[in-house]
Amino acid sequence: FDALMPQLAQARSLTFVLLGDARVRAADGDYRAALERCLLVDAFARHVGDDTLVSYLVSIAVRRMGYRCMIDVVGKASGDASLLRWLKDELATSPQWNLTPVRPLKIEMEIALDAMQVGKLDAFVRIATEDEHTRAKIREMASEDVLAQGRALYSQRVSSMIRIMGSSKPYEEVHTQLEQLGSSLDPNVPSSAIARVMLPAFSRVYTLGVRTDTNVNAARAGIEICLQRAESGKLPATLPAGLPKDPFSGQDFRYERTDDGFILRCQGKDLDKDVAEGFKFVVK
Repeated sequence: FDALMPQLAQARSLTFVLLGDARVRAADGDYRAALERCLLVDAFARHVGDDTLVSYLVSIAVRRMGYRCMIDVVGKASGDASLLRWLKDELATSPQWNLTPVRPLKIEMEIALDAMQVGKLDAFVRIATEDEHTRAKIREMASEDVLAQGRALYSQRVSSMIRIMGSSKPYEEVHTQLEQLGSSLDPNVPSSAIARVMLPAFSRVYTLGVRTDTNVNAARAGIEICLQRAESGKLPATLPAGLPKDPFSGQDFRYERTDDGFILRCQGKDLDKDVAEGFKFVVK
């Protein structure tokens, strides 16, 4: 997407610069400045926005990178109770994260449905794919009836995706439903093939959002644990109550003390990676 949306490529580049500076400052012992850069990245992620599905995915990727860096810096700063209390307050008072894939999905649905017309076939194939073979197949299959059926299937699938993602069901159940939703269209049926070419990877979009939320919750839980260490002089023996949950399972993170700090491990698997992710805090 770099050529189509150069501003998003620039957003990624700026993120790398900010987080590189954060890590340099942390290496120099200036943990406050390093954490300020992490908070700036979080604010920047909001400004990337959700006007399109791609911009939404970039925004959550930027946010995830910022919290990953924060986890590394918090471990190094784990002896400074006042700094950790400042960071906790900053996170508590930051604006609520309200970017979701729902808005861009609705916008893209409007664009796609408008383009799935015989009179706009050239524009539609340009939007749908860059593969010339697939473009040729779409032109060959397209008729007024096929495109009408394709519009109906596409609209139904995207609307179902939005409804499923908005439910309060566990991650694993939502992921399974989204995979079934995306795989149930027969590519050998012309109307299904046309609908499929415009549909996003449902479960992938959902998992990327949950993965980012997991990084955020792990960082916030780790701050609380490090703050207890700074105030008491030692890490807690067990996970303190009331900490943010693991979004993959809806349960507490598993807490493991190590020789050089601790790990917060997810109880639920990231089904796209088939792993239960862990977040290591190396305590200085």
